[in-house]
Amino acid sequence: MELIAKGAESNLYKDGEILIKERIKKDYRITEIDEKLRKKRTLSESKILQKLKGEINVPEVLKTDDKNFKIFMKFIGGNLMKDIIKEYEEKQKKELKEVAVQLGRQIAKMHRLNVIHNDLTTSNIIISDNKGNKEENREKDVYVIDFGLSFISQRTEDEATDIVVLEHSLKVTGIGFLFEDIIEGYKNIYSECNDKKADEIFKRLKEVKKRVRYFEEENV
Repeated sequence: MELIAKGAESNLYKDGEILIKERIKKDYRITEIDEKLRKKRTLSESKILQKLKGEINVPEVLKTDDKNFKIFMKFIGGNLMKDIIKEYEEKQKKELKEVAVQLGRQIAKMHRLNVIHNDLTTSNIIISDNKGNKEENREKDVYVIDFGLSFISQRTEDEATDIVVLEHSLKVTGIGFLFEDIIEGYKNIYSECNDKKADEIFKRLKEVKKRVRYFEEENV
């Protein structure tokens, strides 16, 4: 078993084709409270992943061990979205835009299921190498990962905030030019479902961005 990533809340291990996510102990918390929180968040993440299974591309849960604060999932090969700009040349930007549209569709489906990711950054999106049939138009699959902070909500504010966080992450990563394509894919899903809520979400998005900008200016 190989440790492949260390995070503030959890460590990731790879064991063959299995990914194990283990929530780590926080020494600053009382042991009883720490274990209760880790168990609650482990179960919550597992339930949300299972809710999204078959609806969008997320890691497949194989087993949940809430006593040891672990989730066992199928390993997904590919590159994090934050790294793809290093892998692609100018001529491949068209493919990147197609991937961005696909990502937008995934996020819209997630929001229509009332799931808020709450940490929607380019570090939590994988562009998988698992492609479709050779006869088909072989797009790379887009996976949304790490639902450790996610929660259920129907609030437009929460959906808009998810998108604002992603836009900021895209700009920081150097692929901000993909944001409009993500929005295109996002709006397409709502349009196909004849759902008018997207208009409310993007109206609220503008308000959220104004507050963020004001906060940043106040703290310069």
